[in-house]
Amino acid sequence: MEPEYLKSLANEFRNLGMPFEKGLTDSEVLSAEHQFGFEFPPDLKLLLQSFLPVGEDFPNWRSGPEKELQDWLDWPFRGMCFDIGNNAFWLPEWGARPKNLEEAFEVARKALFEAPKLILSLASDIFRISRRSRAIPSCLSTRRTSSTMVSTWRPISTGSLG
Repeated sequence: MEPEYLKSLANEFRNLGMPFEKGLTDSEVLSAEHQFGFEFPPDLKLLLQSFLPVGEDFPNWRSGPEKELQDWLDWPFRGMCFDIGNNAFWLPEWGARPKNLEEAFEVARKALFEAPKLILSLASDIFRISRRSRAIPSCLSTRRTSSTMVSTWRPISTGSLG
């Protein structure tokens, strides 16, 4: 992302009254990645190192309580369990659905563990696929498992981040 684009984003946050702090340091990024077992995608890392959105709709990767940050990361699984239990959500590649709901949740948990980790990006239901996925950088809106929307995260320029 170009520096001017990052300044423009920070101004958008400011104009919308959304609070933010000084960006994360390299050591803060590494600490969060190590603590929670993922790598920030390069463009999201650059953004979070430029400015850190704070408030109830944003994970505070600098000083948020560990349990709160883990809750943010676990949100997609909790939503998936809701849809398994209430909306008959089940993927064919998981095999036959167990009749016992707890067993069904365990199958889903194992499948999710094998998948690239989702990292809460900037807002309450927008997730990014972790860098280790080697996937095309995408955003997932995960309000409901059965209606997850995928869109491409398009920074103005990735420069040498690719």
